[in-house]
Amino acid sequence: MEQGILLSKYIELQQTKGYYWFTRDAFIQYSACGESAFKKMANRLFHVKRIFRFAKGFYVIIPLEYRNTGLFPPILFIDYFMRYINVDYYIGLLSAVAHYGYAHQQPQRFQIITPKQLYLSKRNIAGVDAVVKYCAKMVPYHCVKVSTGYVKISSLEATALDIVQYKSLCGGLNNVATILAEMYAEIDPQLLLQVYKECKYSMSTIQRLGYLLTTVGAARVCKPLRGFVSSAKPNYTVLDVANKNSNGSKDKTWYLIINETIEVDDI
Repeated sequence: MEQGILLSKYIELQQTKGYYWFTRDAFIQYSACGESAFKKMANRLFHVKRIFRFAKGFYVIIPLEYRNTGLFPPILFIDYFMRYINVDYYIGLLSAVAHYGYAHQQPQRFQIITPKQLYLSKRNIAGVDAVVKYCAKMVPYHCVKVSTGYVKISSLEATALDIVQYKSLCGGLNNVATILAEMYAEIDPQLLLQVYKECKYSMSTIQRLGYLLTTVGAARVCKPLRGFVSSAKPNYTVLDVANKNSNGSKDKTWYLIINETIEVDDI
């Protein structure tokens, strides 16, 4: 290969293969150019919104149709990146909610769950938030086809548990309740309890989830959870830890101190 091959030509070659990403090391090996030359070419292409650096050594190619925004939807390259760094993941929280069609608006951030911390570019212009969950490998997911391949998205039951456990990343309890009001009809009650037991969610997560499901009228989904919590007899905990007021009435079914009034948006 001719030394110093233009990075722009290499990118075009990648795209003809259906790849919208490349690594610094692969290009340098392919072109036999030096690190300094690569940086100059990469910076030039970054400024014309042709590429951006997602993480150390990993670059995303921006197709023409996304050039005006300078962004490329993370769902189209995230699986390649996670395989590149050899870390498990799944798309979760509000990004999973949006996939299932229960988001009132497109999430501002693209949320993934991983078992270890990721070191992304400080600019992070792709808007990816990686939430660390040490038992992420155990969480059930579906492989979903996208135009560039496949991605992993948390199951509906795991999504319900996650948005309660990470409620602060999902707009708070009221927003979580609004989502649950829309999605509960599709949730398998027994599978929900199974996912809870197998994936090491906290007891407080099932307590809060049960209360929220009760609030939105999901009695069918609540039944197995209610029996489990009744047998476990957990300690009382507050419904909303974000509320500094820890006083409130006691819900004896879910062993919760109701320190917040849940308001569900019209759906």
